[in-house]
Formats: sequence, structure tokens, C-alpha cells
Amino acid sequence: MSGFSEAELRIFPDAEQMAAETAQLFRTISTSAGEPQHICLSGGSTPLKLFKLLSAPPIRDHIDWEQLHFWWGDERCVPPEDDQSNYGQAHRILFSTIPIPETNIHPMRGDRDAEQESVRYARELERELPLRNGLPSFRLILLGLGSDGHTASLFPGAFPPERREPAFPARHPESGQMRITLSPAVLNNGEELIYLVTGKGKAGVLKEISTYGDSRPDPYPGAAVYARHGRTRWFLDEELAAAAGVRG
Repeated sequence: MSGFSEAELRIFPDAEQMAAETAQLFRTISTSAGEPQHICLSGGSTPLKLFKLLSAPPIRDHIDWEQLHFWWGDERCVPPEDDQSNYGQAHRILFSTIPIPETNIHPMRGDRDAEQESVRYARELERELPLRNGLPSFRLILLGLGSDGHTASLFPGAFPPERREPAFPARHPESGQMRITLSPAVLNNGEELIYLVTGKGKAGVLKEISTYGDSRPDPYPGAAVYARHGRTRWFLDEELAAAAGVRG
């Protein structure tokens, strides 16, 4: 089965409207459940508009932040004050500006040994999240897509679908930089997964994913990661959708 062909597709005029739609989902999740809800965030440039929108009125004041717990799909092995830190980026733009308990924020500690931190993070996930099929299950997972087809820190040619531990170390195939990433097993296990993808520079890989899905022997990680037991959505901007020949 192809995750892309089974997914819902939304095309937005621009990244700002995509961020606004996603922000409303945070509001809905926070106010519609009587128990903590766990959200997995992505890094990169695409979520920045979302973070800025969430950090300011009016949406900031309509979210029950105490109900939301935030986690990360991957992290570079750098200190949180480094500009490359996914957690650091989110903290500066969003978490330092909203009334959220510190205990609701669950960063990967990029300044620690990658192997040891992967084990620690996996244990924290297993302790805090509800389990489904024996694995932690997020209420919502946000992911991006690289122009090479990677998502989180799962890269083409080094995609390990058989690994079931919640988190493990990964190495960037070009720079050699060490990272920590959630496993495909956990990313596939959420209730809802949304890809936030913008810019025509990703048109080539999106076209291949939309055509072949995960049917290739070595599929793009962005094709092989989707909510196997839940809802998958792709949020695209018009520029990217037109360049990739994808229609909603």
C-alpha cells in the first residue's frame, strides 16, 4: 500500500495559510480532550511560521497549553543554544513566550552522547505516552520532507524499517553530523501524521513519492513513513504542488 495514495492532500496558497490551519489543529487538540495530548514536532525552516503564529495572540490565548506535551522527531547533536538545534529554535520562538509547564517540553538532548541519549529518550517516551502495538503513540506528528526524500533523520539508503526501538542515533550521509531520530516504527504508530512541505525545490522528490509511493525496494523515507493505523495528511503550498504536478 502507498502511504501517499492513501493520504489526504491539502494545498494552500502559501506557507502562512498552511501554518494557520495547523495552529487551529493545536487549539482543537488541546481543548477537546480531558487528558494530556502528545505532539511530535519537526525541525527545519517550514515549522518556523507555525511557531511564530502559536506564540502570539489570538491563537496563543485559545490553546490550553497545560494539556499539550511536545517532543521531537529528530535532533542534531549540538547544544540547545546552537542555531542548528531543533529544540533551541522552538524554544526561542515559541516556548519562551507561552504559559506552558516546563515538564510538558521533552527535548532530545543534543549535547549528550547520541547512543545514551537515544536510550534515555526511548525510555521517556515509553513512560509518558500511551502505547499501541507495544510502542509509544503520538496524538499528532508533524514532519518535513528534504529534497533528497529524507524525513526526521531517516535518510535514503540508510532507512531501517525493521528497527523497533523508539529512538536511535543517525549520521547525516554527507556532513557526517551525528543526530538522534525517532524510529519508523514509532513515527508510523501515531494517530495522525501531517507532512508540512513548501517550496518548488522539493518538487522532484514529491513527484516521485506521489507516483511510486513506498512500492520501490528502497523507498524514500518520506514515502515509507505514514500513520499505518491512523490518518496521514500532506500539507503543500501551491508553488510546490504545481511544480510537482500534484492536485488536491
